[in-house]
Amino acid sequence: MVQIHDLFLPIGGAAMAEYIERNKLLLYLNDIWLTATPTDMMADDEKQMAICRCMGLNDAMDAVKAFPAADVREVVHGRWMKSYADHEAFGVRPFIHYCSVCNQMIAFRTFYCPNCGADMREVTE
Repeated sequence: MVQIHDLFLPIGGAAMAEYIERNKLLLYLNDIWLTATPTDMMADDEKQMAICRCMGLNDAMDAVKAFPAADVREVVHGRWMKSYADHEAFGVRPFIHYCSVCNQMIAFRTFYCPNCGADMREVTE
């Protein structure tokens, strides 16, 4: 059985929205639907309540299926690594930065890798 805490994806940051995995939510609603299904052992009024509950759950599942998906992507974290480049013509060894995710070199550090989009801000847990 799917648990309610399994529905939420881990998203960092207090100000960010929470996104729900559609298939896990549908499995969760389906599990509730299975427990609400009327049986022959129920009294007539219990059967009517169970039928109403199942109809409501069917409507909820249809709404979840029809709701448009958000345009999100998983956040990949990386960090800038230093490497020393040989510039014999200048007689110096300046360091350059490269991404720990895609290994592409850049001249200046930024909050995001311009090549792969990795988030380079420090992650605090």
